[in-house]
Amino acid sequence: MVSFQEAKYTTVNNVALTLFAFTAASSTFRPTYFMQMHDRLGPIIIHYSKVMLDVATMAIVFAITILAFAFAMIHVLSSDIVVSES
Repeated sequence: MVSFQEAKYTTVNNVALTLFAFTAASSTFRPTYFMQMHDRLGPIIIHYSKVMLDVATMAIVFAITILAFAFAMIHVLSSDIVVSES
C-alpha cells in the first residue's frame, strides 16, 4: 500500500518530469527556425513545420469530434425520451 507521502512525491515527480519534457521539446523551436536558412535543410524544415501544423489541426478536429460524441451520449442517456423496455 502506498502511503500519502509516497503518493505526494510521485505526483510532484510526475509534474516535474512533464514540465521538463515540455521544456526539452519546446527548446528545439529556435534552432529549427535558424535551420530554415540552410540550403539543404531549409526545405525539409519548412515542409516538416507544415506537416506538424496539419497534425495539430487533425488532433484538434479529432478532440472536438470526441467531445461532441461524448456530450451527445450524455444528453441521450440522461434524457427522459429513452424508454426502457420491460
